[in-house]
Amino acid sequence: MFGHVSQESNGGGKISSHGFAIRLDLATGEIWDQLNESGLIGMVEEPETFYSRFTDEEPMLLSWEVEHLGTALIPGLHIGDEEWLYPALTCPEGMVMDTLASAAGDKGSPMTAFFRPDIWREVL
Repeated sequence: MFGHVSQESNGGGKISSHGFAIRLDLATGEIWDQLNESGLIGMVEEPETFYSRFTDEEPMLLSWEVEHLGTALIPGLHIGDEEWLYPALTCPEGMVMDTLASAAGDKGSPMTAFFRPDIWREVL
């Protein structure tokens, strides 16, 4: 799982989450929306050979590129050299987002397939 999420209380004790988060199935190449109930948003082409193209010297990058236009956040997901668009969301002033990443599996840690995680912000 990999995403950026904002959580807020609605005052009635319920917490709602906004943002974008995916679940990447390394075995099938399926990319699932984990937050907005959009279902399957894409597939990595040729998953059985896709991951073998990357090494410790040239690791696969997993990243979000988010464009901020007015009150909209328009996210694009990058896995290796492929890109998928993700549903845009409204960004109210003062919204704070947290980044999350997790891994699970019975064939060792999938996190070893990706370059070390980093978070950075670029202001243009």
